[in-house]
Formats: sequence, structure tokens, C-alpha cells
Amino acid sequence: MPPRPRAAPRLAPARHYRALFLSDLHLGARACQVDMLLDFLRSVTAERVYLVGDAFDFCRYRQPHWTPTHDAVVDALLQLGTRLTRLPGNHDRQSAETGPARQIAIGPDMLVHRTATGHRYLVLHGDCAESRIGRSTVVARMGSYIDYRAQTLDEALLRRGLSGRAHRAIRWGDTLISRNVTMRGRLARMARAGGFDGIICGHLHEPLLQRDHGLTYANCGDWMQSMTAVAEESDGALALIDWRGRSVSRLTVSPMAELLPA
Repeated sequence: MPPRPRAAPRLAPARHYRALFLSDLHLGARACQVDMLLDFLRSVTAERVYLVGDAFDFCRYRQPHWTPTHDAVVDALLQLGTRLTRLPGNHDRQSAETGPARQIAIGPDMLVHRTATGHRYLVLHGDCAESRIGRSTVVARMGSYIDYRAQTLDEALLRRGLSGRAHRAIRWGDTLISRNVTMRGRLARMARAGGFDGIICGHLHEPLLQRDHGLTYANCGDWMQSMTAVAEESDGALALIDWRGRSVSRLTVSPMAELLPA
């Protein structure tokens, strides 16, 4: 009797969101965790998708790191939502982009997203809160190159059975000089001055979802280390998705708002 063919694996239903916010994919940079990103994109659907800056990273000082998986990510983004908006970041605002990047045109520097509950969020990359030197294109390209060299060094060390920490040390530098705290304050003041209920941004590579003094601050994180995204659920609540840890934190914006586990 011939063996029975194996049944196809049952796929879990995709999680649907009213809106999905992704920042700092850095497609083209060696440190982009493109396999995990593709895995995530294939597990969700959304009515609206926002790429909140630095979706691509084509530094002039190095060759872009591009594979068929990167092409699959671009295809998945194009298929994910009927409305896909890409905002510029400091790494892709003025860079010379190749064919894959041109498939997703860059939109305005900032826009307003209105949730199902009527709350208004200012959406932007966040580099505008940097100092003039910090947000320059030259500095962004230098940072991209240094990040590439650190990642290459880490990979070489790991092949020799040693612990690679150069790339992580660069990221720790931001925290040591309190850059992130200062920039969060500037972005929050920008949202409050415009009369918004909150701000959704990227740039800092620091995933965070919190409500303080009546204002919601959401940072999407990145897809180099944190592997996180911000989403709006069907009831208007914001969620911080940690794909590495397979967890979700949910923030309901109401007079009694509090951070709740999913």
C-alpha cells in the first residue's frame, strides 16, 4: 500500500491591524534582519501601512547588501496593504536609490493618522529633533558606513568562535550620552504644540509605547536589533509588537489609559 501523502502544514491566520507602522528597516544595510522581517510581514495584514523613515539604506561608501530575500520583503510590503505610505528618514531622504527602492515612492516628511477612536497622531521619522549636525546627510552616511564595518567585524569574530560586540557598542553609545531622552522630549513638545494626541516616530531605534501627561509617545523601534513595530488595532488601541520576543504590549487611549499586556 503506497504511503499517504503528508498533509500540508496548517498556517496560523494572519493577525489583522487597522494600521501598521514600521520604521528603520534599513534594507540594504548588512545589519538588517531581513529574514525575521519577512517572517513578520507574512504573519500580518493591515488596512494602512506606514514606513516611518529609513526603509532603505544605500550608503554611497559601500555596496548595498541585497539578496532575493530583500526582494521578497519589498514584494510583501507592496502586497500587505492597499494603502502604503513611505515617509523619508535621514538615511533615505536624499540617497541614490536602486530599482527595489523606487517601487515604493517617498511621501511627505510628516502626516497625521486618525485612529478609529478619533485620536490624532503626528507621524514622522524623528530626525528633525536632532541637532543640525546630527541630522545632516553626511553624518547619516558616515553612521551607515561605521555600522556596516562594525557588523562585518562582528560576523568575522563569530566565524572564529569569538563574541562580536562592536555593533552593540555603537548602539549603547546613544544611551550613554542621553541622546534618546532629549529627543523624546523634543518630539513630545512638537506633538503637544500642534494639538495632537500623540506622536508615532522612529529614528532612535528604541521601541517604546507610553502615555505621559495626556500625550502618547510611540517609537516603532527598528529591524536591526529590536525587531518591533507599532500597530493600531481595530478598536483604536495602539500596540507595540515585539517580534523577537513574540509579545505585544497594548495601550488604550482613554481617560484611564494604562499599559496592558495583550
